[in-house]
Amino acid sequence: MHHMVTEERIIALAMAEHLVNALKRIPVARTLWVGADRGTTILWVVTHPFPFDPDTSNSLYEAASVLDDAFPGHDFRYYVLNPCNYATDDPDDHFRSVIHDDAVPFDVHAA
Repeated sequence: MHHMVTEERIIALAMAEHLVNALKRIPVARTLWVGADRGTTILWVVTHPFPFDPDTSNSLYEAASVLDDAFPGHDFRYYVLNPCNYATDDPDDHFRSVIHDDAVPFDVHAA
């Protein structure tokens, strides 16, 4: 189990907070998870199930552009996980296998 080192973790959490703010205007965004791997921040947004729609999909991906502005030069990877795209009875179980064990969740639409 590789735990994030402190500076890496601080940057990752700050990036997640920025991204959560950008995702708040997108109703289907559900939970943002953040982890780090050797200096790269890894972000996964799990959405409520929604049928493919280019506008919604584009807005989910474009939300990450705030990170390029706020954290220039910091590497990150960003994944959008829509349960509708996974042919399984329990997409959340699949997502748990994809998302790092020590990733931190943010509820996008929490007060």
